[in-house]
Formats: sequence, structure tokens, C-alpha cells
Amino acid sequence: MSTIEGRFQQEEVTLFDGPVPVLFVPATLGVYCLTAEAMRVLQLVREGLSAETVAGTLGCPTETINAFVERTMKTLEEDRKRIALPEPRTLKSGGSLPQLVFMVNNYCNLKCTYCYEHENVFTAPSASIPKELATAALEMMSDIFSRIGRIMFIGGEPALCEDLLDYICEQATAITQRKGQKTPSFCMITNGTRFTPKLAEVVARYQIQITFSVDGPPAVHDKLRVHHDNSPSFVTIQQNIQRYREMDVAPLAIECTVTDVHRKANLSMSSLLDFFSKEFGVEEAHVAVAGLPADSSLNPGQDGVAYFMEFSDAARLSVERLLGRTMGREPQGAALDLVTAMLRGLKSRKGNVQMCPAGTTQLVIDSAGDIYPC
Repeated sequence: MSTIEGRFQQEEVTLFDGPVPVLFVPATLGVYCLTAEAMRVLQLVREGLSAETVAGTLGCPTETINAFVERTMKTLEEDRKRIALPEPRTLKSGGSLPQLVFMVNNYCNLKCTYCYEHENVFTAPSASIPKELATAALEMMSDIFSRIGRIMFIGGEPALCEDLLDYICEQATAITQRKGQKTPSFCMITNGTRFTPKLAEVVARYQIQITFSVDGPPAVHDKLRVHHDNSPSFVTIQQNIQRYREMDVAPLAIECTVTDVHRKANLSMSSLLDFFSKEFGVEEAHVAVAGLPADSSLNPGQDGVAYFMEFSDAARLSVERLLGRTMGREPQGAALDLVTAMLRGLKSRKGNVQMCPAGTTQLVIDSAGDIYPC
């Protein structure tokens, strides 16, 4: 077998033989569209056939096969010189901290049925981060890192501590400016049930991007996300999302936690994407499965493979929608944010070697002042 054929067999590439045949190179995120004939040649060579055998199988000269494989290898080699994925980063490798998370409190005004915090964080006495501790944390992090990219607020329920959010944003702005660093952006994950005039003012002043937790239509959401008196929460969240959208300070984001309640309501992940698009006007949404024990009545995976195929269906639908937008078609619904991020990486060819930010691009400070990777 010729050297060129042997080299191609050792290349770390993947061949996708679909409606549009594609050669994908994981090391450079290179995507090459092929003709059906070109795909067939590469498949046969990949299987270990010689150029002569491939030529005889396809009815073309051996020289043509050799020339095509050599041209393919040259293209891959040139691409490899131009593009390479980044090395796995550590918190010190880039000199900056992409995200600092403040768990501003350990209490919440909802008692979501699937929430795991009831067994750990919420068992401790209710507490918020003391202002002096928050200041010390900001000073320390801005000393260690040349820049803090973004500050995120979580809980508990961070919207219950509007004055503390105001204080941390103010201090982060002042401290980074004093040290000649770029001011971080701010974001928050909230259950959306509380949006006071004071909170709205803080959100507007610091351009805080908000992710609202919504688990679907009222019939499902209100079985899962209830107040301590068991009253529903959807209508209040819906109204507060509308208020946030009207402020137009930052993009709205939606996250959803899937349980067996969704399954029993025949609400698939794809239909959730349709609902979030129609109800809230978002183009993508974060949809994840509740982290529950296997024997939990709320665990949506009890039926086995059929449920997990919903991920595949929703991902395929997301790809179709995203490619449609790229081609100028009118948006047909939301896409999974995970798929959006993957396609964005392919388009920009700026890959991310981390599956999770814990300990590599993110640090978390809880309400007691302890530091965690997640």
C-alpha cells in the first residue's frame, strides 16, 4: 500500500455519509463537503483498500485515485498549520478568570419538587454573603487574576437580596476600575417570582443579563415550581419576564428542568423548545434533566431508551433550525443552547476543550465565604 494511503488511514477524521457527504476533522473543527463519488473513494481507502482496488471498484484510473487522496491530505495538512484547538486551560493559564459566581444566599421563596438543595444547602441556617466578605473576595480575585470576565449571581434565590446585588456590582465596578482592569459584566439565574422596582433599577444600571427558570407551560410548571404555601408561580414569572424584556437591557435566557411530569404530560423536549419560542420569543433555551436518584418518581429516565431519544430528536431539530437561520429563513422555533454553542464553535473554528467550567474557567463563592469549583 502506498504511503499516501497509509497516511490517510491514520488521519483522525470522521466521514458522514448523509444527504450532503461531509469530512470532519476534530483537531481543527474543519468541515469539508464532498461529492458522493469523493465520499465513496475516501470510505474505501479508509477501509484499507489499495488505490488499484478502489480504482477497479469505481471504474476509474489508479492515478486519479492517488491524486485525489494526495490532494485531500495536502488540504488537511495546510489546514492543520493554520488552525489548532486550544490546550485545556487552567485557572492560571490565561491570567484571567472568565466567571466568578456569587451564591449570594442559601434560601429560596419556592420549594420546587425536584430541588436537591432541600437536602443540603437549605438545611443550614438562612444566610446571605456579608458585604465585607463580598468585598474581600472581589479584592482577592482581582489581585490573583488580571481580569474577571463575568460575575454571576445564584442562590438560593438571588432576587431576594437586591441590596446585596447592588452592593456587589458597585464594588466590582469600583475595584476593577481602581486596578486598571476591565469592568466585568453581570448576570443572574433566578426563579423569576420577584422583580421589585429596586431590583429592576439595579438590573438596568448594571445591565444584568437574567436567566429565568421556567419548566414549560403552566400545567407542568405549576406542578413543579410552587411557593411554600403550594401556590403556583407561572403567571408571576410570565409577567416578570415581560417586564424584563420591555427593559431591553440584555438578552433574555430561559432554562428548564425536565422531570417525569413532562413525560406524563406528553411534553417532549422539542415541544418545550416550541413553547419557549412562542411564549417568550427566545431563539435558544437550556433544557436539562433533573439530577435525581434512579428510583425517584420524578426521574424522567425510568422508561429507558425512548426518553433519551428525545435528546437526539431535539438536537436534530435544533440543527435544522440553526442552519435554516444561517440560510436566511424565518426562525421556526428555539434551539437547544448546547447545540447552538457547538455550531457556533464550528462556524468560528474556535473550539472549547472543556465540557464543564468547574475549576477551569469558573470559581464559586458561597454564602459562608467558602470557594468551590462549581
